Amino acid sequence: MVKTALMDPMETQVCDTVLEIDDSRECFRQMMGAHLMVVPMGSKETAFQYHHLFRDFLLEKRHLTLSSSRILDLHLKIAKVLAARGNSLALVHFIEATAYDDAVQFLENLSWSF
Repeated sequence: MVKTALMDPMETQVCDTVLEIDDSRECFRQMMGAHLMVVPMGSKETAFQYHHLFRDFLLEKRHLTLSSSRILDLHLKIAKVLAARGNSLALVHFIEATAYDDAVQFLENLSWSF
C-alpha cells in the first residue's frame, strides 16, 4: 500500500504497470470490502483514492519501508507511465524523482498555446 500511496489518484492501469501486477483493481475492491479507507473515483472503478488521513499515514511510513533511491525510482516510473498516457500529473512525479530534465522535456512536449 505504501507504493500505491505515492499515486493520487491511483489509476488501476498505472498501478498494474508500475507495480508489475495485473490485479490492482481487485486489490482495491477487497480493500473497500474490508473498509480500509479506499474509495472508487467514479462508477467504473478504474481509479481509487485513499482517505487523506490514511494516505498521509502511508506516506509517513514510506521512509521506513522503502529506501530513498527506491522512492525516487518509483516516482520516475510513475512519471513515465503517466507521461505516456498524456497525464499532466507526470510532472509532479518527475519533480518528486528529481528528474528535472525529464520534467522540462515533458512540459515542452505539452505544447500549450496561450
